[in-house]
Amino acid sequence: MRYNAVRRTLLSLLTPATILIGHGLHNDLITLKLIHETVIDTAVLYRDLNGRVHGLKYLAKGVLNKWVQEGEHCR
Repeated sequence: MRYNAVRRTLLSLLTPATILIGHGLHNDLITLKLIHETVIDTAVLYRDLNGRVHGLKYLAKGVLNKWVQEGEHCR
């Protein structure tokens, strides 16, 4: 799907009441040139004591005690 199609589809799904939840959403929203009021970003919520962001794979293991993204996945 091309950029404009993705942006249009996402905009058709979002309402002011929609809560976006994800890991590292800041970069995705910048890329799509979108501003949304209600975002829960686990990359912001779960920083270590030094302020570093951990990848989703290690966050899931630490919080959920589950390994995710095993094997090959897109980056």
